[in-house]
Amino acid sequence: TGAAQAVLAGRSATLESGDTGAADWNAAAVTSGTGALFGRWIADSLVTAPAHLGALFADHLDHGRRRVARMEREVEPALRALDAAGVAVTVLKSFHTGEYFPERGTRPAADVDVLIDAAALERALAALHALGFTLARTTPPPSRWEMQPPGPHQIHSLDVIAAENPWDLDIATTLSRRYARGLVGGLGVPPVSARRPSGRG
Repeated sequence: TGAAQAVLAGRSATLESGDTGAADWNAAAVTSGTGALFGRWIADSLVTAPAHLGALFADHLDHGRRRVARMEREVEPALRALDAAGVAVTVLKSFHTGEYFPERGTRPAADVDVLIDAAALERALAALHALGFTLARTTPPPSRWEMQPPGPHQIHSLDVIAAENPWDLDIATTLSRRYARGLVGGLGVPPVSARRPSGRG
C-alpha cells in the first residue's frame, strides 16, 4: 500500500521482501488486483524490487497484457453485432477505466460490462445468441444478464489473473445494484441521450 501511494504521489518506491515469502506476495498481488500494475511500475523503474519479486510481477504484467488483448479481440464481434442490431452500448467499469491506467493490461478485468436501454434487451440477447453466447445467470430483479462467449470456460489458474481464464459479457439495464435483500443502491437508469455511443470507452 505504501509503495502504491508513493508512486501515485509522484515518488519512487522500493519493495523489500523481508521475511515475506513469494507465495504471500503473489497472493497479495492477486487479491488486490495490482500485480500487473506493479509489474509495469517496476518495468518503468518507478518501483525497485528484488529480482525474484520483479520476475513475479513481470509474470502478472504478461498475463494482464495477454488477457486484455484476448478479451478485446473476442468481445469485438459482440459489440459489432449489438451495433448492427441498433443497440446503443455504454462500456462500463474495467474496459472503460483501463484507459486511465498506464496501459489497459494493468487494470484487471473478469468481464466486460455494458449498459443498454431496457427496451433493447431482447434485440441484444438475440444478437448475442446468434454468435453463440449463452446466458450464465441473471441478477435480480432482472437487471443484469451474464452472457458467456462460445468456447471452454474452465479456470486455468487461481495464482494469477490468467490470460486464459474465462470472461463474461455482463449486460445491465440500470446502474442500480441490489446489495442485500431489500437494499438497492446506485445511479438508476440514465437517459439514452446522456450515454456515449457504442464502442469502448
